[in-house]
Parts: sequence; C-alpha cells; structure tokens
Amino acid sequence: MAVSLQMHRRLLYTILGLFAALVAASAAISASDDERGEITEYQGEKLGSIGSFREYSIRGVQVADPRTDRLVIDGPVTVPAACAHQELQSMPHTAKLVAIHCAEGSSVKAFWEGISLVDLLARVAPLAAANTVIFHAVDG
Repeated sequence: MAVSLQMHRRLLYTILGLFAALVAASAAISASDDERGEITEYQGEKLGSIGSFREYSIRGVQVADPRTDRLVIDGPVTVPAACAHQELQSMPHTAKLVAIHCAEGSSVKAFWEGISLVDLLARVAPLAAANTVIFHAVDG
C-alpha cells in the first residue's frame, strides 16, 4: 500500500506542477511578441519554435482571464487555497529547459518558467491520505 500511496502523491505533485506551469505560461502568452519576443535558445540549447508547435485541443487554445480565474487547490489539504493571477505572479518562479514528448510522436525542447510545486504544496499542506488528483482546466 505504501508504494501505491507514494505513486499517487507523485501524480498529485506532477499534475499540480503542470497546472502551475500553465498559469505561469498564460502570463507570458499574454505579453505581445513585440514586448518579449520568442526565446530561441536557453543555456546553450536551441529551443523549438512556438510556430511549429502542434495544437490538438478540441476547442482550440484556451486563454485564462487573469482578472477572474483562480488556481484552486482544495480537497485533502490542511489549508485550501484560491490564488489569483497577481498572487501567483508575485510568488518565486523557477526556470528550466524541458523536453516535451507528445503521444502522437512529436517532441520539442522548451523553456519552462513557473512556480515550484514544492512552494505550492507548502502553502496547502496535503494530508497524508491524499491519493487522487482531479484537474479542471479553463475549458472544463
């Protein structure tokens, strides 16, 4: 049972990390290309282009509204949280190079910047019994 619970916690941490990355990415996407430009290299590694990234979602790319949308972390946690975009932007961010491998076979190297999952979990303190994550995206 301990191995199963440990695997569920890792899944929880991974999914929360991905959501944090999406929230952080929404801020970068909202800036115009003229303001930021596209990052083409990071730490000596050539990055994939946003223009060549395949998008397969059913409803197209969804955009979070930073004025109203919240990152909600609740369920089996000690301190549930509902963080506004501005609050998330004020939290410490980390950055790294990631390789994204899609199920249909394509891959891309990308620059990832977002809130450390460790920091998010420290805010909510998951209970030891936490073993399942339910993720709701902007489009449901």
